[in-house]
Amino acid sequence: MESRNRKPLTRPSVLDDAWELRFGPGNRFRVFYRTNAERRAVHVPAIGVKDGSRLCVGGTEVKL
Repeated sequence: MESRNRKPLTRPSVLDDAWELRFGPGNRFRVFYRTNAERRAVHVPAIGVKDGSRLCVGGTEVKL
């Protein structure tokens, strides 16, 4: 369910994930994940840091 800090990604992403979770001071951190209800599992392929309009994952800037 979409909320203020949890939203579905609306455009195709390099990370190919369905959801983004924002958290931390100023919502600086991002977790990209997808769920599998059948398996009751969550897959987290990336956690990043947002600085202005830049997103860095593992020290590398990622274009969304």
